[in-house]
Amino acid sequence: MSETQQTLFKLEAETLPKLDRGTVAAAVDGSIRLAADDCLDRPSDERPRKVILQIEVKPIVETHGNTISCSGARAVCKVRLRLPDKETGDLDLGVRKTRKGGMFTFNELSPTDHRAGAPEPQEDD
Repeated sequence: MSETQQTLFKLEAETLPKLDRGTVAAAVDGSIRLAADDCLDRPSDERPRKVILQIEVKPIVETHGNTISCSGARAVCKVRLRLPDKETGDLDLGVRKTRKGGMFTFNELSPTDHRAGAPEPQEDD
């Protein structure tokens, strides 16, 4: 039976791939790939894609009499991906009152003119 040697690492950018058995680096890499995919899908959208690594660190406080010290810390890593909102062009909607309240209507074949050749929808009961 062999023992696994444990090693302490200094937390810095270079050692992030080792943190939490690689899950933090994998999450960053996955988000970078998704940002690249979005650039390929929407090359004319010049708004930025953001991959954000946030490391929240809270001290572990020990109190001995009047002495307060930090004996370590707890950390949570968060990887966030911010992509530009996906938007349609302007859509023309009709609006009318029904027994149940307001209702929007649209034309499946003419997104810019809800009235174009379409009969008025029947009200749902």
